[in-house]
Amino acid sequence: TVLRQQLHALTEEEFRAHVRGAIGMRSQKPSTLASQTAELWSEIHLQRYQFDRKEQEVVALAGLTRRQFLDFFERLVAGPAGRAAGGWWSMGAVTV
Repeated sequence: TVLRQQLHALTEEEFRAHVRGAIGMRSQKPSTLASQTAELWSEIHLQRYQFDRKEQEVVALAGLTRRQFLDFFERLVAGPAGRAAGGWWSMGAVTV
């Protein structure tokens, strides 16, 4: 419940600051040709072929609201679906 409390306690300003940080991280260009190559080959290996994935994620993050994020957390992380998925949060590493 600690993580849940912390997320619900986030103000809109704090949430937007975290979103801006995530956008900044996802907007960074690969620092080396090797890292860019790894990103592209990852798309090919996983048969996703979304070579503009980072740009799509930035657009999605920019439109994300605090309410949408909290709903996602409650439904897919803290709720039964998250525990059933056997994620790290359901193994006692983090109490949600």
